Amino acid sequence: MRDIHITPYKQRTIPNPFLIEDEEIPTLTELEIPLPDHLWDGRTELSTWRNLRDQALDRDGHRCTQCGMNQNLDAHHIRPKHKGGKSTLENLITLCERCHVAQGGYGRPRHDN
Repeated sequence: MRDIHITPYKQRTIPNPFLIEDEEIPTLTELEIPLPDHLWDGRTELSTWRNLRDQALDRDGHRCTQCGMNQNLDAHHIRPKHKGGKSTLENLITLCERCHVAQGGYGRPRHDN
């Protein structure tokens, strides 16, 4: 067992980059970071739609414009988006789920009542 010479490893110290004063740390102004063409204003298409939907519900008094129900309300596009309709307050009406499904092109009700 004594034939093998074992040398202890020296502990290697790694310098802390935050404590080094000799080197200059690049700042953000020195880095070349490409900026996007437009800056994000904190809104998404979904939040814009939700705000528009809420405005339509408020305008119609949180009631279906066809039957007067006040549960399971949706904002319905009068002229569908696929036919050139826009998501504007003038093109939206408030419908309950049943009336919305009856309009066609909506799908199935969430649950049977």
